[in-house]
Amino acid sequence: MPKIIDTHSPNYPMIEGIPYTEYNADEVFIQQMDKHFPGLFKFEVVSRRGNNTRTDVLLKGNFVPSYLSSHSFYVYVFILYEGGKGRAHDDELRTQLTAGSSWAPSLTDSKIATAFRDNTSEKDAIECYCIGIYKQDASSDNVAFVGMPCEVLCKSENEKINPTSTFQTYGELLQKAYINGVFLHKKNFTASSTYNLLNFLPQYFLWYMKHRDQIHVQDIDKALDVLKTIHSFEELKFKGNEPLQLIFYGAPGTGKSFAIDNQTNDSNTVRTTFHPDSDYASFVGAYKPTMADMPINAFVGTTVHHANFGEEKGNAKAYEKKIVYKFVPQAFLKAYVAAWGDLENPHFLVIEEINRGNCAQIFGDLFQLLDRNSQGASSFAIHADEDIARFLEKDKKGFVKLSDEQKDAIRSFVLTKDNGKTEEIGEAILNGEKLLLPPNLYIWATMNTSDQSLFPIDSAFKRRWNWRYVPIKFFENDSDISLSKRAFEIKETLYSWASFLKIMNPIISELTESADKQMGFFFAKPDKRSDEKGIPNPDLKANDVISEDIFVNKVLFYLWSDVLKDYNIGHKEFQNPDKKGKQYEFTDFFISEKNYLSQFITALGVAKIGNEPSKPEENAASGTEGSETNVE
Repeated sequence: MPKIIDTHSPNYPMIEGIPYTEYNADEVFIQQMDKHFPGLFKFEVVSRRGNNTRTDVLLKGNFVPSYLSSHSFYVYVFILYEGGKGRAHDDELRTQLTAGSSWAPSLTDSKIATAFRDNTSEKDAIECYCIGIYKQDASSDNVAFVGMPCEVLCKSENEKINPTSTFQTYGELLQKAYINGVFLHKKNFTASSTYNLLNFLPQYFLWYMKHRDQIHVQDIDKALDVLKTIHSFEELKFKGNEPLQLIFYGAPGTGKSFAIDNQTNDSNTVRTTFHPDSDYASFVGAYKPTMADMPINAFVGTTVHHANFGEEKGNAKAYEKKIVYKFVPQAFLKAYVAAWGDLENPHFLVIEEINRGNCAQIFGDLFQLLDRNSQGASSFAIHADEDIARFLEKDKKGFVKLSDEQKDAIRSFVLTKDNGKTEEIGEAILNGEKLLLPPNLYIWATMNTSDQSLFPIDSAFKRRWNWRYVPIKFFENDSDISLSKRAFEIKETLYSWASFLKIMNPIISELTESADKQMGFFFAKPDKRSDEKGIPNPDLKANDVISEDIFVNKVLFYLWSDVLKDYNIGHKEFQNPDKKGKQYEFTDFFISEKNYLSQFITALGVAKIGNEPSKPEENAASGTEGSETNVE
């Protein structure tokens, strides 16, 4: 009986069955690309082979962000089916393209087929991938890919369009890819032709695109060396259709920085934080005292000579450390140079707490550059001052460090203005004469709404940005138990953090008549683990408990010092039982013999973890009977 992989089990056992084949390969492939790389690719069908419910397809693909690549690539996607009769393995999976199989439209005139078949020089310029797809059944979204060498697939001695080669892999080998992410194995296609096949999960498709040629070489040891790079490879997390200038705003602790970090990589990101003392010089760059090796000079008669250390040290020139003034680039120029030097990839300038600084003062004349055209570049260039121009043109940290190819890419840049006029501005950018934001430079920022009164952002500055509100989430159904079961500790008892926020945030909103001062889920960071408290959590991978010390000195201190200090709270849960008609003072929570802290949390009706929930007479948030459920 044939065997297949059970992809519904996390252990991926081999079970009896036949691979599912009643689907269109292009639909499954594109679905996986949209799942793992949303907004990155667009595909169109060039030709297909088969009926309406079971088809192999040739796709033409492009990157949506054109700066990643302006060239098209092609992907053959095939359905892997049960092996043929007399096979040596009962778990064989194959795709076989035989004479007489038809593609519509015909591939006769397509270089994608004939260039490989006839081994012409044109094939070296064609970017083509051949992907087999394994799918267990109709309901399974957990598919796997098999990467195949185009040299074999698209070449045949006796067929004008279609090859006769059979691609074979085996369930037990594909099973290893499900467990480890990838698995490489050698395959003989003819007596003289050996290539490697790569079984891999769809999330590694970008890595496969980058390393395909090294993977399918005949030397499997070299290919295995390439395979070692997969765990250090930084997948392109960025969604290519995002705004160039974007501010993530919301209450403190909602995960604004986390949202940015999810779409950027450290290798292409420059981060800075605004504060009340931030200015143009600290954001862009300025002359600063720094240590440098300076020559030691000596007088010989009336002539000044660069001194040396004598014959014992090979007459080496003498230098000493001295304080000199040098132009030091800051976050903006670092990101600016990096983006212009790598126009094919996105680069990010991330500004944390943008409203804690005076944006008009910090950006200065750079404000003009924030107007972007349809290319994504600044609509208008500005003239750089002499210090910046000199740095860009002559400093080793400026454009001097770029290769000739990178410099040529800048020289060839043509600015298309909003009125349709064009300007060959590349040379002026390269010599530092003019400043212009490149189309691959993204400026993203975070803003706490609770701090918006520090430096109000004027309307002219606001309209040059897209804004994205980050709401408060509670993660109660998250697969990560360090989120779904997050707790805080009071007197050896664990309480649900989500339950506390659900009760406290409406009170904050009611008192302040605003959501700005509410607390997000990430307001306080856990510093302990629940399994240390005797609650077994075999899948726990991170801290999930906020200690009493952090809860009191961060959470309650914030409430009493920033939120509640100007309000007389009418809720009885906030009233000290030993002070008639008076609410708790923050210092009350440090009187250990009174146990006010536990009394306060119990009165609020916060759910306990692992025990029965508190049952106050009234729910603090709504004024109705408490309905909090226990968190098991």
